[in-house]
Amino acid sequence: MPRKSSREIVQRPYVPVVWHDPALSAQIAEAELPGLMAAAHINAAFLAGSVGLHCAATLSRSADAAFKASPNGDLIYRDLVMAFGAVATGEVQRLAMHKGGRF
Repeated sequence: MPRKSSREIVQRPYVPVVWHDPALSAQIAEAELPGLMAAAHINAAFLAGSVGLHCAATLSRSADAAFKASPNGDLIYRDLVMAFGAVATGEVQRLAMHKGGRF
């Protein structure tokens, strides 16, 4: 018997769903909700953190370039980078405290 190619589409007859239990569907949706909410919050924290890191790195490179052009502004450049870091850190921390720590 010749082997079928993995590219061949196997045609199967359509089989309609005969049994549907709305109460069971509601229980499944309710059970999935905490996991979905946790995943959404983790993803939001990841996005905020990665954007903060990217921006901090960009700002740090800009501060280095500014220092090379004008070394006298070193304290100001450092203060700006540190202030940005504080804002970004605060935003990520606020995500954890949203609604009193309850997502």
